[in-house]
Amino acid sequence: MESLPNEFLTHHLPLMFFAGLESQSALPTPEEQAVPPSKDPFEGLIQNLRSVLTSKPSHPSFWIPRKTPQPTSDYRVVLVPKSIRFPPRKTRPSSLSSTTSTNSLSHSPLSPLSQSSPLFPDGIIAPIWVRKHRDMIPSVFVLTLRLWEPPQLPAQQFKPDEQHHDRLECEKFDNELIYEIVERKKTTSERGIKLAVIILTSRYMLDHPQLDTRLSYIRKKSSLDTRASLFVLSPVPAHDIENFTHTLKAELYESTIDYYREHSRRVRRKRSRSTSSTFAQSSSYHQPGQPVITPLGPQGWSVRSDYKLATFAEFRQEYEVAIKSYEDCWDGLLQMFNSTAVLPPRTKRWAEAKVLVDCINFKISKLYLYSNEPTRAMYQFNKHIHKFRELCNGWGIGDETYEFWAWLSKQYTVLGDLVDIGCRNGMRLPNLCPPPISASENARTSSPVLPESRLLGGGAINLTGVLVHPGFYYFYGAQCAVERRNKFQASDAAEGEMRSIAESKGEPGSFQPSLALVHERKINHGELIISVSPSSLSFFFFCFFSIGTARSPFPDC
Repeated sequence: MESLPNEFLTHHLPLMFFAGLESQSALPTPEEQAVPPSKDPFEGLIQNLRSVLTSKPSHPSFWIPRKTPQPTSDYRVVLVPKSIRFPPRKTRPSSLSSTTSTNSLSHSPLSPLSQSSPLFPDGIIAPIWVRKHRDMIPSVFVLTLRLWEPPQLPAQQFKPDEQHHDRLECEKFDNELIYEIVERKKTTSERGIKLAVIILTSRYMLDHPQLDTRLSYIRKKSSLDTRASLFVLSPVPAHDIENFTHTLKAELYESTIDYYREHSRRVRRKRSRSTSSTFAQSSSYHQPGQPVITPLGPQGWSVRSDYKLATFAEFRQEYEVAIKSYEDCWDGLLQMFNSTAVLPPRTKRWAEAKVLVDCINFKISKLYLYSNEPTRAMYQFNKHIHKFRELCNGWGIGDETYEFWAWLSKQYTVLGDLVDIGCRNGMRLPNLCPPPISASENARTSSPVLPESRLLGGGAINLTGVLVHPGFYYFYGAQCAVERRNKFQASDAAEGEMRSIAESKGEPGSFQPSLALVHERKINHGELIISVSPSSLSFFFFCFFSIGTARSPFPDC
């Protein structure tokens, strides 16, 4: 899967930022290390919180299916510093500009309408857009703060002036907390991100008569929501912290769903305003010495909207909605590829769209596997191969070219990786073995060949339409890599002959070498074939030695 952008392939979980869990004390000096450290219960609390929150990997994963039919409060939690900043929302035009054209409006830095965008002016979706929502902008921001506490002295030892001093100190430190919350709330509110605050306090303060008053004061002055916005945590055992984080996620999950739904509503509103036709009618972009570039047309904007809707549905763990939008996106890209005027072959945007549609195909197949529908997953994969085989023939890179076999090898290899990852994470493949022969039936025949009535469907099984173990797909990928090498050698020899003919005529300047062949010569085809073949053989051997045992996750072996 390393050959494709991981942003387009990884599974999307709602993102939660957790701030304020940095160590509360600096590293001790050598002199201080000689003195036994005092056990600060809050240090242990923070360490336990960090351990619970980082028990699952924070980096994106390729395979994280739902464990229940309905979405659960599962997050990808990332520990961040309090001072973290979000990426800019819009690029603001110059105040000196008096133009009222489309390009003078404020747009996202990643929009095809922003001149600083990598998509300007005709790109569809860049991996950095996915990375922004996957890694940089959370649906929930949890801020952890420590509540200041007065000295724990018996009531008879308190003097009136000391009590007054403590009240002033409480007010001072509470206002500092309020200021910190308000500053963070400014950045989260403008993006619709839910802000939750965890107040760390001692068990002694939980019974303090002023605690509720102080918490109400902090909530009111910082304008926190009345529901699921302020939590209190004191030093407790590790198992209680795990229960607390589970409850915290469950309380915040509704706000998370609303956050991603609002993103989807915004995408639909933009589409309903029919702005795409306006963009398509804008003038072409031309710079001296470069070809004229036509802006992204209505089809491209529709594909862009479908991809965003699918991504936000995946963040909400709504697989059926995500599949529908990804399929609409795949169909839209197919229509764009059908017109060489919309996506001219061998251009930068054509190559980007080709990578995008391959990744969407794997997304659809993976979501079908999540839903335990392997037949539909393989139908989607085979449909993708069939449609793009036809398109490749029209582009002049069909079955007789090494480019086609390089692409096909990648498709089968990535499919093998996907099935391998799924099986390692508990996915069960369809059982294609015929039922066992009964003792009475075995006594009636001595033939080692099974009758047709015992085979699936009454005959041989077509493995291209059935999900099987990864070894088959790695084997197909290796065979395609061999064919790629053969086609390359034939093309290389043909180009050598053309060069010799041009030189024999005394016109060496009339020969133009193929840039694609120049790149292909850098490929170590033998190493490429060898890198795939062992993966195939290892799965076949594993299945062979696992037949009849319970440890094989591949029941079709």
